[in-house]
Amino acid sequence: MNPKIKARWITRLRSGEVPQTSGGLRDAHGQCCLGVLCELAVEDKVIPASEVGDLGFHVYGEGEDQQGGILPNAVVDWAGLPEQDPSVDMDADDEEDVIERSLSDLNDTGWTFAEIADLIEEQL
Repeated sequence: MNPKIKARWITRLRSGEVPQTSGGLRDAHGQCCLGVLCELAVEDKVIPASEVGDLGFHVYGEGEDQQGGILPNAVVDWAGLPEQDPSVDMDADDEEDVIERSLSDLNDTGWTFAEIADLIEEQL
């Protein structure tokens, strides 16, 4: 991942300035961890500002690349990420097992932005 973008993303997640939501990139109540990265991409004019989609969640990107739950390809390329919903390794109950979980899944199952920022810092 691009180190400068990673540092900005982690800083924004840890800032406490962005309310956290789940189920989509952004809604009227806040953003998910991937939505925070999309907003940084909007600030850098990589993608246009979000639009409210049919389900009340904001969508980012343009045309066929417009996304409401994962990162648009333009953001993936700009940030230097391996995929639209990056995964991190989690320790399983057994010391030898590792479970891979997506950032959106962690966000939507109650992990805080600070906890997610720690994983991004360590693994992406």
